[in-house]
Amino acid sequence: MNKTSTCVGAVATLTLGWATATHAMNLMPLGDSIAEGLCANGGTTGATADCLAGAFTEQAGRDSSLEKGDIAEAFFGMSLAGDPTPEPTGNVRYDSMVQARLARQSHGTKEQRTTNFRTGLDGGARACLADFR
Repeated sequence: MNKTSTCVGAVATLTLGWATATHAMNLMPLGDSIAEGLCANGGTTGATADCLAGAFTEQAGRDSSLEKGDIAEAFFGMSLAGDPTPEPTGNVRYDSMVQARLARQSHGTKEQRTTNFRTGLDGGARACLADFR
């Protein structure tokens, strides 16, 4: 298998894990479970989804669905996926709106996202949501 298809496989696994986790959280009445999560980004939905993507990847590894290097490639992808840090424009009103939007829709910094993914990878779904403990 060439390097491109291996990388796409790892990214696809990570993306599928994140999408599956997000969809599951939208279907389940999790309530306080997200806030009680062990995620590094304050228990947000995005942080919990990153954590559950790690748990999904851990399960895929136990099922022998991963290839050698997939987890390292997933961490590489996560390290590129942090929220942007916008440069202030000097327009206080506009800058405040941008910061407020980022606060509501934040997925976390690349460090938070990789930490959340690692939490799920190491601890499974129980590490991500109180409902699974």
